[in-house]
Parts: sequence; structure tokens; C-alpha cells
Amino acid sequence: MLNQIFKSWHNEIKEIIKLTPDSSIGRIEVYDHDPIEIWFKNRVVLLGDSAHAAGPTSGQGACQAIEDAYCLAECLSNESTVEQSLETYTFLRKDKASNIIIEAKNVRKGIGL
Repeated sequence: MLNQIFKSWHNEIKEIIKLTPDSSIGRIEVYDHDPIEIWFKNRVVLLGDSAHAAGPTSGQGACQAIEDAYCLAECLSNESTVEQSLETYTFLRKDKASNIIIEAKNVRKGIGL
């Protein structure tokens, strides 16, 4: 199965796959979700993968969670109410995080990068 998936890759990769025993190759299920519209309700807010889980091909999981935390802290410091802070946080972060999810899905489908 791996030979078929990586058939267009460099010969070195195909050779590594050929030389690796099947028992040494593990399968890891990858889960993500489509971008969501609502990141908060009342005073409960999502950040990181709970708000925008992108596949590992993006390499952005921890980076985006850190950006979320920083942005949320800034919003909580600068807005007059918690509710306004959460609205501003969502507005500032949603488009970028959603684009990363979509790009990661496209890469997995062979569409992107």
C-alpha cells in the first residue's frame, strides 16, 4: 500500500519503504475538523486544536495554539468586557486558522503545495 501512495516520490524513499518490514510500519489515524464558525459561548472559549484542528502536514498545531493564547490574552487585556474580548479574539484568529485547516486538507488530497 505504501508503495502505491509514494510511487511518485524519490527512489530513496521507495527503497526505504521496500526495505522496511511491514511489522515496523505503524498506522496513525489523523483527525481534523472543518473550520467552525463559533469559537465561544458565554464565557467559554476554544483555542488551539479544539477550535481549529489541522492535519499534521501543516506543522502548525502548537504554533497556532500559542498565537491563540497570545491573542486571547491581548484581547482580555484591551477590551472592556469578557464577551467583547472573545468576539475580538475570534474575529482576529478565525480566518488564519481556517485557512491552515483548508490547506492541510488540500495537501493530504494532493491539491496544495
